[in-house]
Amino acid sequence: MTSNNPAAAPEPGDLTEWVFREVARHMVTIVSATLRAQFPTGAYLVLAFGQDPVHGRGEALRFDSIRDDQGETLWAFPRGPYGFTPFPNPVPDEIAPHWGSRDARNPGPILSMLRRIAPHLPFESLPKEVMHATDAGRTLYGIQLIPWPLPDLNGPALESCECGCPGGECAPCCGTEPCPVVCSGCTRWRP
Repeated sequence: MTSNNPAAAPEPGDLTEWVFREVARHMVTIVSATLRAQFPTGAYLVLAFGQDPVHGRGEALRFDSIRDDQGETLWAFPRGPYGFTPFPNPVPDEIAPHWGSRDARNPGPILSMLRRIAPHLPFESLPKEVMHATDAGRTLYGIQLIPWPLPDLNGPALESCECGCPGGECAPCCGTEPCPVVCSGCTRWRP
């Protein structure tokens, strides 16, 4: 989880936040690969912030849908406090150990985990090409779904990006094609 990129090194006093951000990036990568394995044509997990449907107050991260790269909805999540239906496909054996005792076919643990890491990792806006007409006026976020196998989470794909950005904006991709991970100098997903 360490990085050779000096732009990714924490400032004195910011070590805790930097560690949370690094862990959050890895967790999002595992969520992404898990959902891609369950929805092989999936391109984005669509998220929104809205009123907490269970408690009826405050802002909460919530699921909207899983969409393909053309914007077709492959899976729509219920709106309301009625729970989730398990995903139709089992989690592949090579991914399941990353979830420990949690069942990643159940969307609840995935959402719970994303809510815990959300303060440490800003999500990207959903690309316009996968938006629906009914999405107008809504702020939606997308986590790009990447295929398994995952890159080595401690290997060069995470630690050798040379964009040098301090966060927020990225230079061109670090050279791994396709680059399915977050640049270690910032928190932007790569196409």
